[in-house]
Amino acid sequence: MKSFLFAAALIFTLPAYSSSLFQESEVTLATLSILQTVETNQAGKVRGLQTLKAGDEAEVQLRYQGNDFVVRDSAFDCHFHSHDGALENAHCHQITDAESTVEIRRDLVFGTTELIESLNQSLDIFQRKIGAVASLVAVKLWQADDEIYVTLTHQASVNSVVNSHFMCHVHGSHFDCHRSRHAGPQEPQF
Repeated sequence: MKSFLFAAALIFTLPAYSSSLFQESEVTLATLSILQTVETNQAGKVRGLQTLKAGDEAEVQLRYQGNDFVVRDSAFDCHFHSHDGALENAHCHQITDAESTVEIRRDLVFGTTELIESLNQSLDIFQRKIGAVASLVAVKLWQADDEIYVTLTHQASVNSVVNSHFMCHVHGSHFDCHRSRHAGPQEPQF
């Protein structure tokens, strides 16, 4: 049974709770669009997501656990609309949706709001301490235990890409992200 259908193309503009950092890179805008889609469709819990830049477009791999506890893998192709040279929204088409062979996890605690906030905070740290968000060529995020992990990959030079890792979790009453030396446990492979 398909629990996450996309019969039509999806277009999402930035919601009030996101920052303009998402608009600086195709991979971040596509990631945001897919997370918003999961939230809007109440499709279940995101286990992991990977977005790769593909020329002027982006390819997204999504692993989510539906409300029926069936794990699914979906793939999307996204292209972008801009206004006055600035990215405005991602237009994503689902190309596959199938049951996954990975095991069900009952410990998924974070929803799309926390995933979006983790990406937002990671982008802020990245921009302040590492490089321009526009240089990103890949985003990967997933949840494991009580934390969300984000890996941002940027083009450091013509022949070099660099991974920057972030770990996000709850500190008392607020959500916080930090740089990390390693990607984190249970990193999904797509």
